[in-house]
Amino acid sequence: MPTTLNPSQLTPLVFMGGILLFLILAIFSTAYRFSKLRNGDLADGVITGKELERDEGKFYYVTYDFSDEFGDRHSKRVEVTKKHFDALSQGQRIRVIYQHRRPDNSFIRDDEFGRSFFKGFKVMVGMAIVLAICAYGLYQSFQ
Repeated sequence: MPTTLNPSQLTPLVFMGGILLFLILAIFSTAYRFSKLRNGDLADGVITGKELERDEGKFYYVTYDFSDEFGDRHSKRVEVTKKHFDALSQGQRIRVIYQHRRPDNSFIRDDEFGRSFFKGFKVMVGMAIVLAICAYGLYQSFQ
């Protein structure tokens, strides 16, 4: 006969379940957005600005402009790594990949960016797996 869990036992399971749900939603949301962009349109763009913000750390931003296939101009400000920040200069020509129906959904096309994106994606998946295993183990310990 299964035992019932008291509220003090449920709290960590609910907490871990919430974090797991958040990670799963983040994984699917990120994968969906990236799949839309991966098959997106290419455009020539230009770096129009660089900013370094200091707020409990350093945050590096670049702004770029590009024109979509209809000639409409779009501008986007994105956070980048220090390495990318140092490698890009104002006025530099870049390639931009953007979603056809939503051109504001875009990013700088860069093979290194794609690799770093997938590293982060793999970390999120790994965290979700470890958290699921821990939650299952915790649940089993209460039985």
